[in-house]
Amino acid sequence: MLGRYIENQGRSGPPSRTPGPVALSGRWRPAGGNDLASLGLIAVVAAIGLGSFAFHALATLGAVVLSAGPIAVFICSHLFLALHRFLRLPALIAVGVLLGFVMPSTLTQPLVPTGIFKGSSGYVPALAIMCLVAVLALLRARIALAREAAAPIGMAQGRRNARGKLAGCC
Repeated sequence: MLGRYIENQGRSGPPSRTPGPVALSGRWRPAGGNDLASLGLIAVVAAIGLGSFAFHALATLGAVVLSAGPIAVFICSHLFLALHRFLRLPALIAVGVLLGFVMPSTLTQPLVPTGIFKGSSGYVPALAIMCLVAVLALLRARIALAREAAAPIGMAQGRRNARGKLAGCC
């Protein structure tokens, strides 16, 4: 079965069918190529794809672990990076928030109705926290832009970082 799958993939033709992680890693180097955390997330996305293939092709308990493990790693690492980079939390506090999310989310998973989410109820807490972090990051950016607009012209220019972005923003 695996041989036939690989054989069919080899005939897929256009480069538009290049797997996402390969395409992303090809864009990582020209974009600076020194953000190892982003490269790590790309690798985890590749592992999710391989685990998903194993889960759907083999349907064994080991394949479940190969599928769910990388997804859990992605959720935790993405949440940590979002807290640390977008909300500018110190690393130790970001780890504390991450642990504060993981503990209750595993305990509340049985409370989420499974019929609505068709087996994906375990991802509801992750969706909720990622939406919350996104809203907080947007609010933080708006506050920084409002401060920038309210500052005198000369002072506003000095509050930009090396990349030209506002110092208090993304």
